[in-house]
Amino acid sequence: MVHIDPATSKANDPHKKKLRTYLGVMARDKVDVTYENWKEIPTAQKDLIWEDIQVFIFSYLMLSN
Repeated sequence: MVHIDPATSKANDPHKKKLRTYLGVMARDKVDVTYENWKEIPTAQKDLIWEDIQVFIFSYLMLSN
């Protein structure tokens, strides 16, 4: 499981590299480079990205056990 430090909003455990790598791949695959910031991305698209992240985390946890 990845723990996020609430003060810094950064992952702070041994699994942070896998999460960071996955999030980078998601951003490149799912978000058009023409958006200048996260607020411009449609909510429906953000919801799909969040669903993908949740599936990744669930799958990772299931395989780790």
